[in-house]
Amino acid sequence: DKGEALLTNMCSKAVNQSVGRAIRHANDYAAIILIDQRFARDNQQALLPNWIQQRSQICDNFGHLVKSIAKFFSSKKSTVTVSLCTDCRTRLLMDLNFAIT
Repeated sequence: DKGEALLTNMCSKAVNQSVGRAIRHANDYAAIILIDQRFARDNQQALLPNWIQQRSQICDNFGHLVKSIAKFFSSKKSTVTVSLCTDCRTRLLMDLNFAIT
């Protein structure tokens, strides 16, 4: 009915806004966990943005969820880059040398 559709749309809007807060620019990444069986339904997934639909997966148990999250962050770990100015890099190296000795 119309009341249920209104509530569904309002909740979807809130979920989409929350997801958007986790990822602000192209280099951001996050694991967003939607713990509600309704998000496994096609009609509910259709209310999510395409970029979320394309990257989402449904886990049938907690162990599968943990493994998926670990794999995700493990893959991101090797792609992290840090850009520093020359002065900052020098300072960072000096700090590292100080910490090592």
